[in-house]
Amino acid sequence: MWILKFFPHTEIILNIDNDHLDYYKTFDNIIKTFVDFASLLPEDGLLVTNADDKNCLALKNVTKAKFISYGIDNENADYLAKNVSYNENGFAKFDVYKNNEFFTTIELSVAGKHNILNALACLCVSDYYNIPKEIIAESLKQFKGAERRLEYKGTLYKNINIFDDYAHHPTEIRATATA
Repeated sequence: MWILKFFPHTEIILNIDNDHLDYYKTFDNIIKTFVDFASLLPEDGLLVTNADDKNCLALKNVTKAKFISYGIDNENADYLAKNVSYNENGFAKFDVYKNNEFFTTIELSVAGKHNILNALACLCVSDYYNIPKEIIAESLKQFKGAERRLEYKGTLYKNINIFDDYAHHPTEIRATATA
């Protein structure tokens, strides 16, 4: 597998899901690949994972690298999003708690709960590498997303907003529809 040819020092694993089964064949093979990938980290490396995904949390046991978790639902996450609200476009605003203490407030310019998780992952790595929280917050607010990932295309008749998304996997389609 191509990702096992890297020499990472920092990894973010957003989720482990039944994706690319045409290649992996089974979910167990997917999990094994992520275990092998996390095992590549050196002891002075960093693994950041989604505490809301039990398969991601299990990776803590396969590395000696620093382990940081984030989440929305798992109160035991190192970084936790609380007080989440959404504007009319589905863009989130939320408070981040680091080790149960208020850290900062984040406003996003991309829609959906999955983008809160993505932002938390970015925030974890940025904070670990001592990027000031004001810069993290401003950078996340300025980020408009990847092309064709809930990409805002404009407003039509009767103020209907149009977004383009190439979601092609059930979990991605669900995330897009929910956003």
